[in-house]
Amino acid sequence: MQIDSSAIEAGTTSPRLRWISAVDGSQIRVVPVDRVVYFQADHKYTRVVSERGELFIRMSLRDISQRLDNEQFWQVHRSAIVNIAFLEAAIREDNRIRIIMRGRSESLTVSEQYHHLFRTM
Repeated sequence: MQIDSSAIEAGTTSPRLRWISAVDGSQIRVVPVDRVVYFQADHKYTRVVSERGELFIRMSLRDISQRLDNEQFWQVHRSAIVNIAFLEAAIREDNRIRIIMRGRSESLTVSEQYHHLFRTM
């Protein structure tokens, strides 16, 4: 992943990501961060799932989380950060919470550490 200086919002104390770019074969794909549905750790890569597909970048989930707006992106598991603009439903099953993201067929599990984010829902 490359972060261009123009991808960082001016005047912020910690640089915020505005888009993600990654090499995909012979193309460089650029995805605006607000179009990312979720980020998910995948071995030494991070899977970036957007409205138009997915790509893999070599930036840790921890580094990404420090550069995201925590009002728009919630960490819901040690391996997943979701864009709440795409949150369609939170489903309680026994002591577990699963979330469904708009436009995606898979669901994500919310770890117990992050259940407090969904208590008011």
